Amino acid sequence: MKKLDRILLYLGSIVTGLGCLAADVVVLNNGDTISGKVLEETATSVVLKSPVLGPLNIPKTEVQSVTKATEDAPEEVVAEEAEPAPEPIPEKSVSEQYWEKFTRAIFPEGFSGEILLGYDYSESSDVQSGTKLGLKGKYQAGKHMVIGDVFYAYTRKKDADGNVTKPTDRYGFNAAYEYDIHDPFFLRGSEKFVIDRVKKLDPQNDLNLLLGWRALDEEKMSLDLAVGPGVRYLKTSSASGEWDPLITFNQSAFYQLNESIRLDELINYSVDPTDTGSYSLLFELAASIRLTPFAEPKIIYRNSYDSTVGAGGIKREQSLLVALAVPF
Repeated sequence: MKKLDRILLYLGSIVTGLGCLAADVVVLNNGDTISGKVLEETATSVVLKSPVLGPLNIPKTEVQSVTKATEDAPEEVVAEEAEPAPEPIPEKSVSEQYWEKFTRAIFPEGFSGEILLGYDYSESSDVQSGTKLGLKGKYQAGKHMVIGDVFYAYTRKKDADGNVTKPTDRYGFNAAYEYDIHDPFFLRGSEKFVIDRVKKLDPQNDLNLLLGWRALDEEKMSLDLAVGPGVRYLKTSSASGEWDPLITFNQSAFYQLNESIRLDELINYSVDPTDTGSYSLLFELAASIRLTPFAEPKIIYRNSYDSTVGAGGIKREQSLLVALAVPF
């Protein structure tokens, strides 16, 4: 190369070396370096595009080495954000482990529920008080869910003068099977069987087939609506025991205020389509507080009206149940 060309190459290498630290570098035999972009490298020449001098054709005989930035530049290491450490799972106490092992030995896996014991105070045409014992459970497997509860209530009645009349009782069970047709719709078959000496029902048996809609299905809040046909068998002092048609509407919801406090609400309306004056209506509101894994105090308010009771039975009733539930 001519002397002037070498001077220009030298000056260009200095300027481009400062501005192109990540560029390709050609080292000449005399030690000079030129930075730029290697466009072509053959056995006889190296074509380099310099930001200052433009394209240069350098004979291979004057080239000592060629270093490409893409080959030698260190890869950029991007530090990954550290995932937050999972919260430690609190260890279960010995009593919790024993209770879990005990309930698993009795109930199948996937089954959950509660045992309830409470004091019930009711007002209607007279005043009643008594105790209630119940067992409620739920088993779920995929799209299938079975819900049920059994109960027994012992009641003492007082007349208008405050005199205690003959003690009475009521007992029965509720059972339901749900199948998720396609979210948010479900199908529910249910049965309610009760013998109620207070309402003179001996017995009442409701069978329903309901189509349901989960209008709201969140972790802390839910709202279910269901309606469908059914039949009712009723035996009272004025009814010998017959099966009558039934239309039932059911609405249930819950709201989880926090990890401990929960509200549950239920409305159930059943009517005989052939006799609209024969119907029953129930409103229930429950508040529960999870204090420990073994103790969940509850307050349950119920207001009901049933026109199908026997002669002398109580049609309208409201009650307050203060209970302790043991969940499992």
